[in-house]
Amino acid sequence: MSTNPTSIKNDESEIDESEIDESEIDESKIDESKIDKGRVVVSWTGGKDGCFACYRAISKGFEVSHLLNFREIQRRGSHDISPDLVYAQAEALGIPLIHKDFVSYEQEFKKVVRNLRDSGEKIDGAVFGHIDTHKNLVDRICGELGLELIMPLWQRNSEQIINDLIDSGFEAILLSVKAIC
Repeated sequence: MSTNPTSIKNDESEIDESEIDESEIDESKIDESKIDKGRVVVSWTGGKDGCFACYRAISKGFEVSHLLNFREIQRRGSHDISPDLVYAQAEALGIPLIHKDFVSYEQEFKKVVRNLRDSGEKIDGAVFGHIDTHKNLVDRICGELGLELIMPLWQRNSEQIINDLIDSGFEAILLSVKAIC
């Protein structure tokens, strides 16, 4: 039985998939970037790299379930952005934020993902904004949790990342910088 494409309603609940003739689907018209690739969490510092990595993951078809923000208890550094600002970012994005202090980033990250899963959340992957550091750490975390590791900025040129960020319509406000001497 052939299905007339105009007879299919936009409301997915009214589509009878048994009436679709798969031989009539033009696979060249399928936009691979719109296919659901799974649910992910994003390691969120509040900085441009994590933000752009999140954006790139969403544009590739991943659904972000939570932003995970961790602050090291014993040390403060360039990622020490006010929690109020990080919460405001999450609210503006409409994505829930989980903020935790940590002694061990690795242990706290694993604990948060396990707790999410135990509460019924489906988590397929984790997104990180790393460019050239911490690969072994996030490989280990994702491997142990059975998560797909997503690092859209990995080993990309920093200048190109900034240009791509601007070309994508982002505006950045500098809160802190690290001098390299």
